[in-house]
Amino acid sequence: MRKNGVPPGQVSIRIRVDAGSLYETDKERGYAHLLEHMLFRQSKYLPEGTAIAAFQRLGATFGSDTNAVTSTTQTVFKLDLPNATAATLDETFKLMSGMVTAPTLSASNLKADLPIVLAEMRERGAAKRVQDAMQQTLYSGLLLADREPIGTQESLTAATPQSVRAFYSRWYRPDNVAVIVAGDADPAMLEGYVKKWFSDWSAKGQKPAAPDFGDPVAPPDADLKNPVGQTRVLVEPDLPPRSCTPSCARGSRLQTTSPTTRGL
Repeated sequence: MRKNGVPPGQVSIRIRVDAGSLYETDKERGYAHLLEHMLFRQSKYLPEGTAIAAFQRLGATFGSDTNAVTSTTQTVFKLDLPNATAATLDETFKLMSGMVTAPTLSASNLKADLPIVLAEMRERGAAKRVQDAMQQTLYSGLLLADREPIGTQESLTAATPQSVRAFYSRWYRPDNVAVIVAGDADPAMLEGYVKKWFSDWSAKGQKPAAPDFGDPVAPPDADLKNPVGQTRVLVEPDLPPRSCTPSCARGSRLQTTSPTTRGL
């Protein structure tokens, strides 16, 4: 909990679950991201399809003030509450606690959210193919090589309420979740809301061990005295020319040899 008066009257809440795509088994690929969608669909205090309207009534616009993101190592639910009052804060913590601790992972909700996730996969198109190639090249030997959060069509279409619930039960537990709050409010008051709405959450059994993320594998025939690395070329007419990726900062470079060719 942190006191932060800028901007005045606003409180930001983040609920971080230490479970992303690296925590999935081969059959669960995409489950962490799928759960991100399903938690907004229906939960203990939110009837099906009412989350957007509920948060809008509290002053939080869906997408900008209310959102979530799934990465390789975590899933984070975000809410920025403008004009926070004691009443709106209490209601916000109530709704978010229900989403994380008691989602409704039913067959009908899975059927509703699965097409949305698959559509996101299709929309990425060429960008996804380049991202997959980058990960396979840069992270050979590691789970990162083939564990992008979007998952695979095969694993997602095979998902059942039972298999999704198993992933949820394994990783969504109080000893694997952090609630972070900062804003224009008394930290003791904010802590009180967390205790009120999360303190009765419990989990069965011991927390599972984090998965083995693997070890880097040297390229075939690599000379350890003069490591050069590995090269891969893709042709993607749908993408604009680029000369660098975020990996440049770590010494990797994505070069453009023509408007339609990408070299790793």
